[in-house]
Amino acid sequence: MAERGQAWAQERREGAGTGAIARREGVTHQWVSRLTKPYGPFARPSAPQPDAIAAWVKDRRAGRSAAWVAKYYGVPLQRVSDSTREFGPFRVRLKINGFVTVSEAADHLAIPVPTLCRWITREYMPAPQRRNGRRVWAESAFNDWLANAELETCPQCGAMTRDRVRHTAASH
Repeated sequence: MAERGQAWAQERREGAGTGAIARREGVTHQWVSRLTKPYGPFARPSAPQPDAIAAWVKDRRAGRSAAWVAKYYGVPLQRVSDSTREFGPFRVRLKINGFVTVSEAADHLAIPVPTLCRWITREYMPAPQRRNGRRVWAESAFNDWLANAELETCPQCGAMTRDRVRHTAASH
């Protein structure tokens, strides 16, 4: 009997529910629960796994809405909201298809927005155009500039900078 309980406990650790084990074994879910209780506690089978929550948080931090994450992963919106709440607040950015906004460009380069604005003023990068009142670059134009910009990547923080030594002295 103890061997059976240990085997079922291992299955429960791997995410199997008491109902699924009970149906397969031809016993009641209460019996499975009673035999495996000494080896618990176990995560609820419907509770999202830590790696799933980490992926949701990453998407939320990338500016995607909870509704988008829920639809993409095929889970209820409330589950995404409840599971990611403690990692927020999350800023949702409006996406203009085919264009890169100033904040998206700064995020991509891992630099602050004021630094990017200074680059624009000093003409280190092309001036953005206005689209619906927002400063944007066409995605292809931004990628072309990025390919030819000769930026260095900071090994400590990953920021793309024009002068890595100066960046390191000022930021680290």
